[in-house]
Amino acid sequence: MPSVPPVYIRGPSLDQYINTILPIDYDRQKRPLNPYTIDTITNVSISLFVNELRGVGDVQQNYEIDVTLTLEWYEPRILADQIDRQLTINDEFLIQKFWLPDLFIVNAQSISIIHSVNPIQKLIITERGQIYYVRRLDAQLQCSINLEKYPHDHNYCDIRFSTILHNTSEIFIWIKDFNVYQDEYPHFRVREWYTWDSCASYNYPIQENPCIVGTIKFVRHLSYYVIRYYLLDFLAVWVSFLSFWIPVNMWPARIALTVVPLLNLITQDISVNNEIQCNYVTSFHWWMMWIQGIVWADIAEYATAMAWSHFIADKKNHHKKWKEQQDQIAAGNIATITNPLKPYVDGYYFGNDGWYKKCGEFFDKMLFYFYGEVDYQRDPYVRNKIDYLARIFFPFLFTMFCMIYSLATAAPWAGNYD
Repeated sequence: MPSVPPVYIRGPSLDQYINTILPIDYDRQKRPLNPYTIDTITNVSISLFVNELRGVGDVQQNYEIDVTLTLEWYEPRILADQIDRQLTINDEFLIQKFWLPDLFIVNAQSISIIHSVNPIQKLIITERGQIYYVRRLDAQLQCSINLEKYPHDHNYCDIRFSTILHNTSEIFIWIKDFNVYQDEYPHFRVREWYTWDSCASYNYPIQENPCIVGTIKFVRHLSYYVIRYYLLDFLAVWVSFLSFWIPVNMWPARIALTVVPLLNLITQDISVNNEIQCNYVTSFHWWMMWIQGIVWADIAEYATAMAWSHFIADKKNHHKKWKEQQDQIAAGNIATITNPLKPYVDGYYFGNDGWYKKCGEFFDKMLFYFYGEVDYQRDPYVRNKIDYLARIFFPFLFTMFCMIYSLATAAPWAGNYD
């Protein structure tokens, strides 16, 4: 756009002045043609500057921008010799006296001119007959937000232009300039932007008419979700692991350390589902399912530890009775025993041999490696073998899950964010 000092004409003479630069037979419904060439196509260039990203609607599947739109074309019918300097008009009624390109934004949901005391729009006419039509718009545009990797996702959102009345043999539109102000927006970072000289076949509103596209790549800020969700979830799971260090018979403390974090996680899961509302599984859903499953497993572990305590108590009682019986036999106090006791509880839980015995030997070796020699038989409510195993297994499982989840989600996100 030429940097010529503009002349602003105000007052009742403006309408008369416009009438002097337009020929008598000027028809604003007809597009301008170049009388010096045989080319009958009207060229219209588009310049876009996105001033602000106002929001991206995950549920509404749209995004909102503050954009300055500039259309440029040549109007040979204007009597340029009547204009000695650049003319600027901002009155809507006077702007409508000129031919304006019949452009529209294909994927627009709502568009309005931004008002700052007055509507931010103007029509500039140079002494050479070049016209610039500038408008600042608040545009809400449709965009298919893919949330499968939420909140490690990135999305490409378009702004598509086409014409209503004119086909490709009558008007040629192209994006001359496209730029985005890179500010620190709350939830997204504008990573890159570019243009296409045609729309995809399924995006053409009218196949015969021209269609061009400007695309913006949004990458979600992960730090917001780390602080709001991931860190709190991480702490909740580790708090639930403290229950493994509490004796089995102290059930109020153990229930509090598992049920309260679980209720918090369930509440957060409901909140996130209401926030994104999609009918497929996202990365965050996998996260929530796994950590809730781990806390549910904490509760199942407590039931298993309680059953194990009773199992050890039954074994100790049985062994005590068997030893008393053997002592009485050795002393000759009992001549005939009708129901002799076995030295072990037969068929209790999973039996005494086979895979159950091999698993027990394996876990005994692992416990000895981590804790050394511990008498788990002395007080099963305090020195519970299940709890001792859980102190190793659950933190290891959760740490491995966090590492795998981070590699599968955060690593690809970092490549798009930088």
